[in-house]
Amino acid sequence: MESGTLNRADQAAAGKGGIPLLFHAGRAWPTLAEQFRSMKSVLPVIACVMLLGCGPPPPVPKETHIKQVHQAIAKAGGETNILSESRTLFMRLAGGTNNSPFYMAGDRRFEGLSGITNLGDVFQYEPSEPDRVSIRVHNSHFDTYFIFLVNPDLPQPPGFERIAGNVGFIEPGGAVNRSQPSRSETSQTSSAAGSRR
Repeated sequence: MESGTLNRADQAAAGKGGIPLLFHAGRAWPTLAEQFRSMKSVLPVIACVMLLGCGPPPPVPKETHIKQVHQAIAKAGGETNILSESRTLFMRLAGGTNNSPFYMAGDRRFEGLSGITNLGDVFQYEPSEPDRVSIRVHNSHFDTYFIFLVNPDLPQPPGFERIAGNVGFIEPGGAVNRSQPSRSETSQTSSAAGSRR
């Protein structure tokens, strides 16, 4: 057969798969080793694309969180309702004897306080800080933040940034004294020191 005939035949069979023509023209299929070699060169490219595309999303802007809190407060009956429920909650928490500082919305201390329970999912109250309740707002693994409900009958804590009524953010410098290590920092330091011995 002429090479010109093969080329025309290859072209004609290209749209139809051309498999019978490959054998007829004397061409061999790639060996398994050749196929594996080409896959080895493609796999790192696929891995890089997957790793680059799997990073965390950009942080959610603070303004978005503020809008979300405003919507939750409106849904809860407004600032006046949150303020009233806050007084009830702080009285219940001050009289409590529970050793755990963490509460879920289903805890008996939150009965009848649906406005406050609409603000978040986990609540933390430390008797050493009777002027605030920390509220976790968990939207996703990458979007979790904390707001604070401050006691309306006590002075506002340092670093309090009001969103609405007695709900807001407390900047880290105002929430705790950073010159003293927290309990978790102290325990990490002591465990690290113990592992060096």
